[in-house]
Amino acid sequence: MGFFDIFKRNEPSDTEIQSAVNEVEIDYLETLPVQIPESTVKEINKLNILGGMASKVADAYLESKKINANIEALRTTTSAVVSMHAAQLANARECLTMVFAERSTALNKHYDVLERALKSDDRELIIASLQGISSIVVANPLDKVGEYIRALNNPKVPLQLDF
Repeated sequence: MGFFDIFKRNEPSDTEIQSAVNEVEIDYLETLPVQIPESTVKEINKLNILGGMASKVADAYLESKKINANIEALRTTTSAVVSMHAAQLANARECLTMVFAERSTALNKHYDVLERALKSDDRELIIASLQGISSIVVANPLDKVGEYIRALNNPKVPLQLDF
């Protein structure tokens, strides 16, 4: 004897069920975030009419559909958020690379000028190159990177090019 054999006893006829379904139809399509075929809704209404255990099975089925829809919505949302954060990290990495590459190039140029100034014993050029080196070394590049990232992440503020 199967689990659902208890529903076979004292079953109303198909015409009685159909007329009862037409009279007392519950609209599950409005309460669920997923689409349920009309045939499934009719089957659930039939189970609700039978009462007792069948009603609990129908409720469990609907709750399962709701939970599955919520899980899928969470997966989609989580995937979108993770993708957004990954893009932000890639942008931050690129900004760091560019800022430190720019600093490296500028420092190398200042050191080249300093070497030439030391060879020619040009005190003014030595002082100017040392001031340029100290201004680069004193500046915190991470502040600049933070500004860049905030500008990239704020869609309301237009990006401005500074040459």
